[in-house]
Amino acid sequence: FGSIHPSIHPSNCLTKAPSLAAPTREIMFGFIIGNIAALPLMMLFYVVWTGAMLLRPFLLACFFCLLLNPQATLNKLNLMCYTIAYMIVTKDKTWKAPPAYNDVSVEDLQELLKSINHNDSGLEKKHVVFVRHGEST
Repeated sequence: FGSIHPSIHPSNCLTKAPSLAAPTREIMFGFIIGNIAALPLMMLFYVVWTGAMLLRPFLLACFFCLLLNPQATLNKLNLMCYTIAYMIVTKDKTWKAPPAYNDVSVEDLQELLKSINHNDSGLEKKHVVFVRHGEST
């Protein structure tokens, strides 16, 4: 019995079970580290797979549109190319944030309201009515 692992030794079979706590922790640690290490490749795979999955129906739709109405399809493809170029080249997506109005204290606002209420002799008052148009579903 010298070559058998001590936890499997016949004298230990009835008295104690083999300890699984340490190997389980090591396996879980390796599993977590392996998943973290594989995450960038998994993300790359899913991005490429999703792109390939969406590209085929798009190309088929373009092909059938070209067959049915080539002039309209070419016009729309031209418009799409101009749109993509416009989004890439222009700076419309960059804008200046408005100044923060958080610097005004409550006391300053109260004083402003009091001064407006006391000096309202020359002010013209108007009523604004907002009409909401909604569609029923």
